Amino acid sequence: MLKRYFLPLLLIFSNQVIAQIQIRGSIKDAISSKPLIGVSVMVKGKQIGTITDKHGDFQLSTSQPLPFRLSFSSIGYKTQELGVNETKKNLLILLQETATLTPEVVVSASRMEESSLTAPTTIETMNVKTIRESTALNFYDEIRNLKGVDFTTNSVFFSSVNI
Repeated sequence: MLKRYFLPLLLIFSNQVIAQIQIRGSIKDAISSKPLIGVSVMVKGKQIGTITDKHGDFQLSTSQPLPFRLSFSSIGYKTQELGVNETKKNLLILLQETATLTPEVVVSASRMEESSLTAPTTIETMNVKTIRESTALNFYDEIRNLKGVDFTTNSVFFSSVNI
């Protein structure tokens, strides 16, 4: 009786193993062609993904049926998407740099993000409006006035920030 069910079960499970799609590739900087480390490679709309290694290479195994889209993202680079219609072995993705302006800088003694109204400690924020209205010569001179921020001046033109 066991022999009778063994072959159909074996075929069902082997079909699931064979259905894995392998996608390999390399991600580099568009200008310098240097490999990018730690770039996130995700199947769009799913929690399936990987990151690039120290050589900028990645390998992704998924059972997601074709076609699907891959998303490539890293801090300081534009997110790029690529449609996958077939198993691809050697993708080459070139990411372009981008600048991101953050809305504010928050210096806090807490390990969790909290509202400045409900926090038990003093939280100072510096947003774009504060920087524009500042009388300081530059951004770093304004940061120097925040609580919990220490500047060490090593020479005339060099200072280091300690938080």
